[in-house]
Amino acid sequence: MRFTYREEKTVKTSAVSSVFWGLVISIIFYYLGTHIIQKSITDLKTNNKFIQQGKKDVIEVPKLLPENEGKLIYTYGDISVPDELFDKDFNIKVKNSLALRVDIQMYQWDETILEKTKYNEDDTKTVQKEISYEKGWFSSHINSANFNSRYKSAYANPTYKINSRNYEQKSFILNGFKLKREQFGDKIYQYQTLALPDDLVIPTVFSINYKIHKDTIFVSRRGNSNLDNPEIGDYKINFEHIPAEKYSLLGVQKGEGVEDYILNETNKVFYLKNDYTTPEEIFDNYKESLKNGTILLIVIGLGMLIFAGLLVCAVIAIIFNLKPEQNTAQCRMLTGAMLLIVSIYAVNVISSAWSI
Repeated sequence: MRFTYREEKTVKTSAVSSVFWGLVISIIFYYLGTHIIQKSITDLKTNNKFIQQGKKDVIEVPKLLPENEGKLIYTYGDISVPDELFDKDFNIKVKNSLALRVDIQMYQWDETILEKTKYNEDDTKTVQKEISYEKGWFSSHINSANFNSRYKSAYANPTYKINSRNYEQKSFILNGFKLKREQFGDKIYQYQTLALPDDLVIPTVFSINYKIHKDTIFVSRRGNSNLDNPEIGDYKINFEHIPAEKYSLLGVQKGEGVEDYILNETNKVFYLKNDYTTPEEIFDNYKESLKNGTILLIVIGLGMLIFAGLLVCAVIAIIFNLKPEQNTAQCRMLTGAMLLIVSIYAVNVISSAWSI
């Protein structure tokens, strides 16, 4: 259920100021747009050369071998982990897992603020503020003291009793290669639901009104046992882990570890995932990802050019007192010419990137 309130106010604007800032912003967007397009295409061409070289240089190895120091290697096998992960509050223990997550969510109010600006003919603008409140499950506390002062008392959230937490292995070993957690970001993280153990412990703060729903602990402030109809301040608790499985690994061997294969200062190839993917497939997928990223950057750059052109049209309309709502021939011709130029340029740069 969503509750929405609207507020608005009108303030005076200046035509001279609008012209000045319109020109400044259009110049900035034109420069940024052309720079993004040109640089993205140049980077794609450079990265493609390194990717083709990587396909030739990579070697498949069964394990860590000293003679492969500094070489681009690929290996596939089971990841082993040294420690058992344990949460003392709930007595949750997991072995052969890369990570354990205790996800504690509270049913809370969330505030969303949307502002809309309308420019009026008398050189004023009207700012309308839309404030909405909606209930939902959240893994961190939403401080309702920061809500709008008019409405926060009606949408108060209780304080959080226990926060969510993550437990992670500090190191992993794959076919003799020692790998550190901080190398991977979220590349290896695919959580799976963990079944509740028989020796589960419920913390004292949750022990009065709780009920088990399959693999979820539901805690109600008022004794409600219906997980599908929660109230503000109710909790639901789930446990998830990442089992140690077979992984593919690609990177440059450095000592007993593996580092990134560097394409340039911003793009690097390092592959670690619980599947079997050949080196050629890894590089082909990465090339496709770079190409899609380049197309996206080009579209963003073109959007900036279009925005810059529309700003120029708006500035000209202000200078010559052309009202856009009158749909004058001058406005239509100016806008149409700008869109035609950008369209021709767009077809050229996108086809250039796609052919790489």
